[in-house]
Amino acid sequence: MTDTPKLVVRLSDGSCQECALDRDVMHVGRDPSCEIHIDSRYVSRRHARVRRVDDGFVIEDAQSTNGLRINGATVREPHLLVTGDCVILGDVSLTFEGPEDALATIVYTSAGLAMAPLPPVVAAPAVNYRPAGLASILFTDLVDHTREVMRVGDLAGQLWLRRHTSILREQFQLHSGIEEKWTGDGFVVTFDSARRAVQCAIAIQRAVRDYNSTATDGLIHVRIGLNTGEVLREEGELFGNAVILAARILSQAGAGEVLISELMYRLVQPAGEFDALDRGLFTVKGFPQEQRLFEVRWTEQPSA
Repeated sequence: MTDTPKLVVRLSDGSCQECALDRDVMHVGRDPSCEIHIDSRYVSRRHARVRRVDDGFVIEDAQSTNGLRINGATVREPHLLVTGDCVILGDVSLTFEGPEDALATIVYTSAGLAMAPLPPVVAAPAVNYRPAGLASILFTDLVDHTREVMRVGDLAGQLWLRRHTSILREQFQLHSGIEEKWTGDGFVVTFDSARRAVQCAIAIQRAVRDYNSTATDGLIHVRIGLNTGEVLREEGELFGNAVILAARILSQAGAGEVLISELMYRLVQPAGEFDALDRGLFTVKGFPQEQRLFEVRWTEQPSA
């Protein structure tokens, strides 16, 4: 049990710090004068403020550059914090823990209200960036996350988001993927092998399918886009045409789909391990030529 509400700050390198909310007003930002100081170039100098109110604490945007995302949705009005709320500021997440058991949340059942433990989250690994060079890039997106959080409410929505995060991170670690970025509802992950990246994408979709087969509410649907190519890096961030194309491929994928570039298909196809369907040519924003994409079929187990 904790008597003092706090924000747990997780930085992009996976490190965490706890900030007790022990003042009436606390500023959050990159400026060293902020009571909650966050050293990230993606966070504004004074990004947000947390204020004590009669019902607890509210967080509000302080005219930042990137704004606030709370539980996957952009929030422009003051938001009353409840245990489990996840606030995204640039590349940093803040999780609110109220003056109660931080590992419990309220979920709705047919019998009324019940207390249920949040599932353990597979933590982001310690920073271990892949060097610039040839890599396979995997983008994921949690489909309809905003609509689902609005449907079930903040607390149950946070539980749902944590399940999604844990399922995916477990597969990244099993397939030697390096987590480059986490947005709260999606990931950017790199691999040293096109084959291993596709194996991971298939494993994610099967793990999600297995979860949904026993879930009674809050089904999880993920879409995935992959590409292989030369990546560049500056101050820990990936960039380059190969990364942009992977993101554009993701935008063409539907729920439960794994789409890959033609180059990636040509790299993995000779092994005969994967069943892939030619989806044809797509006009991709920012690229002068149409791109041929392939859908990896994952519903059947691979042959021995």
